[in-house]
Amino acid sequence: ASLDPIELQAQGSRTATGTLALTKGSLKAKLPDSVSKALAKQWGTVIMTCDPMQVSVTVNALTLPSDAAGTIPPFAPGADMDLVARIEPWRVTAEGSPTLAFGTNELVLKSRAGTGASVKLTGSLGAEGTPAAPLDISLQTAQLLDAQGRFAPGKGSLKVVARVKDFPTGLADRLSGMDGSLVDMLGPAFTVDLSGRTGTTREDFFKATFTSPTLEVQAPVVRLGDGVLSIAPDAPMTAELRPDERFRERIMKPLNPIFADIETTQPIRASLQSLQLPLPVDVRAVQAALSLDIGEVAVRKSSQFLALLDYVVASPQKTIPVKFMPLPVRLGNGLLTYKDFHMFIGKLNKDTWQYPIFGEAQINLASDPPYADFIDIRYPYSAIAGTAGKFKGARDGLAKFDKWLSAMPGAKDVVNSLQQKVRYSGPLSGGELQMECFPIHLPDSGGGKILDGVQKGIGNAIDDLFGKKQ
Repeated sequence: ASLDPIELQAQGSRTATGTLALTKGSLKAKLPDSVSKALAKQWGTVIMTCDPMQVSVTVNALTLPSDAAGTIPPFAPGADMDLVARIEPWRVTAEGSPTLAFGTNELVLKSRAGTGASVKLTGSLGAEGTPAAPLDISLQTAQLLDAQGRFAPGKGSLKVVARVKDFPTGLADRLSGMDGSLVDMLGPAFTVDLSGRTGTTREDFFKATFTSPTLEVQAPVVRLGDGVLSIAPDAPMTAELRPDERFRERIMKPLNPIFADIETTQPIRASLQSLQLPLPVDVRAVQAALSLDIGEVAVRKSSQFLALLDYVVASPQKTIPVKFMPLPVRLGNGLLTYKDFHMFIGKLNKDTWQYPIFGEAQINLASDPPYADFIDIRYPYSAIAGTAGKFKGARDGLAKFDKWLSAMPGAKDVVNSLQQKVRYSGPLSGGELQMECFPIHLPDSGGGKILDGVQKGIGNAIDDLFGKKQ
């Protein structure tokens, strides 16, 4: 039969009970853009422009029993399919997305309704003007129908093998609803090699590798069952990060703004020890534990977190050597927290640093933009006294402090242990954070618990450096 633009050839029969059985057949069609737009609209996608779609289907076998109403559902009990569909090169532009250029793609569909189905897609896809990404994706489900015989593919275990090279991240970001975060994390394109199956037993898991210009990820055991993506501590996901400017600003900065000021391009090691991520993603429902190992890097001297330090103020260089110790981080209820932030500045030789700096933080990732409830940094008093002493109000206090030092045996050891706590807070959206300077507590023999003059001087230093944002 031929009905422009569709041409159909088939050989088979329909029984008295209504079962349609084809032993072979073929279909060729050139579908106008209106058909593609109507189909996409059913899936909530608006197509702006697209080419006519040239499709050919080869039927190797097809059995479709009719139901009591005389209709022929494709996944009823007793239905079998063995089809090969071929789509010729095709371009499409969806609303808010770049123009996608599909190469020649072939889809093989085999199903035995109620007991399973398999789909294999091979071909290529890319954004117009960029090299096409090879596609090789296989899906296999072990159960299509529920106990009542209704089509319910989500009830069964899904086996997946996917190998995709240089896939455009913008498209994946849109499909996953990540609002640009996937592009920030992966860069313009990524390659994935994934295999495994969904389910809730110990044998049901995926293993995967992801590579892109900004990271390389090894995931030996990732589970997907009951709508939750999970990782267990006995098989952590490991990653090597190669942050570019966009990655540092959008991904690293919400952890701590100083990470966005890192200039060094050396890889950063990360490990995701545990994860519970419900799908679709809601950051308020995510539970995770991870660690970040940055090591020794160069940090911009202009970083707000370094500008109080005498060593930084005196340096003629644009960057400062900083050594970060491994940082354990937790995420729960939309809050990212850590208690063991630890870095060193003032490098004396290969393994010796002059000033240790400590901190803890709570970041609200559910806020838009992410909001620092607090990032508390504890500076050694000896590392900031010079900067504070240059400001009005500090000199008398410092003189009093020096007098106390000369009169008290072992007082210098006390000074070396003193810390100045500064709290940074506010939206992590590009500007500097608000700062609050906490009192320095001294022994009673030093003339009181708080050395007011020194404290005031540090506050004045903050005002001068950061535009009276204390």
